[in-house]
Amino acid sequence: MGILLNVGVRDENSQTSGACLAIRNTYLKTLKHTNETINYGMIQMSGGEAEMEFDEETMWFNTHCFEYDATDMFRMIADCAFEPRSYLAANVILLLNKIIHIINRLLEIKIRNSINSNIIYLITIHLETIHKIY
Repeated sequence: MGILLNVGVRDENSQTSGACLAIRNTYLKTLKHTNETINYGMIQMSGGEAEMEFDEETMWFNTHCFEYDATDMFRMIADCAFEPRSYLAANVILLLNKIIHIINRLLEIKIRNSINSNIIYLITIHLETIHKIY
């Protein structure tokens, strides 16, 4: 189940995104009804998964879970889609957007130049670890 928003940033893609990427990086950071820790806990306890995807035209917040958790998960994903972001989330966004753009550039370099994939793998793992901390 999910929520499809017919909004996007037409001039951005995954390499140049700012606004939609910022929302994806912090889509579980809510502050009115729950917080990020509670949202992660709900996802784990439901045995499901939640994610946010975007392109130039749409944003798609979706989740899947066991049937008895469907109401709670839908409420959580609605909060994630429609609640405004906080000042703390904005600070996290600034760092995570830089990290994601670095990863994309490294992957482009790897594809163009066929450099050692072990180096790219180690850098990517390190940056993804930083991403998970925030």
